Order: sequence, then C-alpha cells, then structure tokens
Amino acid sequence: MTKKKEENEEFELAEDVSVDEEVVASKGDVVETPFVKYRYFCDACTNTAFFSDEATEGLKGVCQVCGKPYVTRKENYILL
Repeated sequence: MTKKKEENEEFELAEDVSVDEEVVASKGDVVETPFVKYRYFCDACTNTAFFSDEATEGLKGVCQVCGKPYVTRKENYILL
C-alpha cells in the first residue's frame, strides 16, 4: 500500500468514531462543550490538594499531599 492510501484509510477510520449525544446539536452540527476543571491548593503545604469540576466554598477534606485538613475557599481554586 502506498503511504497516501494508508493515511486515507486511517482518516476514514477516525471519522467512524461516535460522538456523545450531548455534543451533537439538534440540527446534527457538532458543538464544543466547555470543559471546566479547577485545581485546589492547600494552605498548609501550597501543593495541589485535589481537582474538581466546580469551585465550591466550605468543603472539608484532607490534602492529598500533606494530609492536613482543609476547608475550601474560592481564592485557592485555580481554573485549568
């Protein structure tokens, strides 16, 4: 097989990949859904305590790095 033909076959295979129903609009057009992720920094060790999909104040937990307890504050969330 020639290199050009191989590339075309790979492209055709990639087109067959299914798309999530949430991403497909009512007219069949593909729209991008915003992906939001936050990183929460620990006050005690200033490392990443956890990752989250929403920035919520008042959550209690334990830092994954230093093991100290925390209560979340909005200013410690960093948007990725």
